[in-house]
Amino acid sequence: MRRLALLTTLLSLPLLAACGANETTVAPESSEIILGRPLGPTGPLAGFDARSSERRFELRDALAAADGSALYAMRDGAVEVFDPRSGERTGRISAPGGWDLAAVSADGAHVALVRGGTQVRVVETNTGRHRTVSLPEDFEVETVSPDGKFLFLIQHFADGAYSVRGYNLVAGQLVKGSLGTKGETVKMVGHAAGTAASTDGRWLLTLYVDSSRRKAFVHALNVEGRYPLCIDLPSGKGDLPKLAQYALSVSPDGRTAFAANPALGRVVEVHLLSARPVWTGGFKAAPGAGSRSVLSRDGRRLFFTNGASVWSYETGTGVIREAHRSPEPIRDLTLARDGKTLYLIPTGGKPTPVRV
Repeated sequence: MRRLALLTTLLSLPLLAACGANETTVAPESSEIILGRPLGPTGPLAGFDARSSERRFELRDALAAADGSALYAMRDGAVEVFDPRSGERTGRISAPGGWDLAAVSADGAHVALVRGGTQVRVVETNTGRHRTVSLPEDFEVETVSPDGKFLFLIQHFADGAYSVRGYNLVAGQLVKGSLGTKGETVKMVGHAAGTAASTDGRWLLTLYVDSSRRKAFVHALNVEGRYPLCIDLPSGKGDLPKLAQYALSVSPDGRTAFAANPALGRVVEVHLLSARPVWTGGFKAAPGAGSRSVLSRDGRRLFFTNGASVWSYETGTGVIREAHRSPEPIRDLTLARDGKTLYLIPTGGKPTPVRV
């Protein structure tokens, strides 16, 4: 029921935390832990010591709360909760019976589990209290509201189209029609290609590629207001593999989204409330094996990669420049808390620190 394996806008080496509930290696409290996915967006989530670049823990099929408070993974009939600063398990919620983890609310207060393609259970992570509902097979969970009272759903149709739907858990009923409409079911066309979430929990963004129109667009879900927006992105000549190379990030204040595409040579700033691009910058296009991006905590610098080179974008001035070239493929990017060191994460290896 998940259109992406690791939906919340988070290895070839031996597993640490992934194979058992109690197997983690805890980093010293004084050492910063950086998180990344050495096998790409759908691979395991690993924690590395920022000083030594040594791998401290790894979680397979992990989901992260958008506010960074916790990590979640399904293990042996239970939802296990982990501290992202150490990889130490901090909680366990029993959920036997073949459930899979589908979504986590932005603040980590609730998780959504799915079973058999039709059952959904929303669990309060602090108490274990839950609600269980049944849905048709053509529905999947997009996310759950922080208060645990509303499910955001994607309904799939036989012709490949989809619709954004909602389920009111308090009333115990599916909301009539698509979200943001007056009871009418509105179909949209596109294939999901990446996600990003705002840390304040207001927005969940998904990159879609429409093969019929040969366009890329952002499906922006406002979780607070319970409505979706569609924002078209520059799509050049409609080269579908290149359109899928947009990497999404959201500003700390949740007002602006950034879409960077090395394959098209474009960086786009999107004003989320008005649902429109407000600035587009160009640079020499450089197709690669895959794009990733990371935004500094103060929102002033965006870094993005095509898997070989790294570019920086100054959000205040619009300046784009190539910041680094890597001798080995880059699978993920992450920044230190102070924003002065960028870590390039290769496949299965140690992160490479780069002063920025």
